[in-house]
Amino acid sequence: MMAPFRIAVLAGALVTLVTACGSDGGGAPSAAELAKGKKVFVSSCGGCHTLSAAGTKGVSGGPLEGLSFSESFVKQRVHDGGGGMPAFAHELSSDEIEAVSAFVADATR
Repeated sequence: MMAPFRIAVLAGALVTLVTACGSDGGGAPSAAELAKGKKVFVSSCGGCHTLSAAGTKGVSGGPLEGLSFSESFVKQRVHDGGGGMPAFAHELSSDEIEAVSAFVADATR
């Protein structure tokens, strides 16, 4: 029989593992998060960027097709801007930035 301490440690590890499986813990984003990210991309990014997964044909920011972006890179770029892209930290909520970052990273894999 396991000692209560070992059971508590194993239970804590299991909770941590299950929690990490969500999109905030590095796991795959949910369908709902990707749908929200697509909506944000279409309304806030699609005027500049072409991305077939979003059905956008923007021209000034260049196409994202054939490129690969990590979610963390997209978050930073959307939040702070850079490389000719304006910052969106004051236009999009943290949740919107998270969602659009997950969507772009997923769409450019």
